Amino acid sequence: MKPLYFLLIGFVFFAVSCDDIANKEKLVNAPGPDDSVFAVQQGPFHFSMKLPKRLVAENMPIILFKENTGDLVISLGENIYLKVSQQIKDLRVLANDLMTTDSEIYIIERVEQNGSEFVYKQVLPDNSFASYHYKAMISKTDLPYFIETDESRTYTKSEIDVIRMIAQSLAPL
Repeated sequence: MKPLYFLLIGFVFFAVSCDDIANKEKLVNAPGPDDSVFAVQQGPFHFSMKLPKRLVAENMPIILFKENTGDLVISLGENIYLKVSQQIKDLRVLANDLMTTDSEIYIIERVEQNGSEFVYKQVLPDNSFASYHYKAMISKTDLPYFIETDESRTYTKSEIDVIRMIAQSLAPL
């Protein structure tokens, strides 16, 4: 009888622990007082995301599905612009390619890299100009999404931090 009793207690403890983990995950993704939540349901893209209220108050976000490329473009004002696609890319390969590609104009510097995100900076040799960029594979949604900044635009580190926060907030609907 005692082994069955301990097995039952162990099962109840495991079930409560799993529920606690799920609730903590919900709390992490819960919007804060400074967030606005937007649901995206365009083309094959179905997710929610958090945007900073202060930026939404200044500029209504533009969320546009481009049928010709299959990409989703999210724009918030002039400086926050990111592209979401359903491509699956290996960020280590992309980062390696960027770091080993010779550019006659820019020096590429790795700012931060982990398994799912890569932040880098393009700098002129005389340090008179710098632009940050971001690439990420987000897989916590129903489908994995590749997110990147537009290479033809320039971004500050603080703008990349906002884009990164948006990308990390993606959650399935």
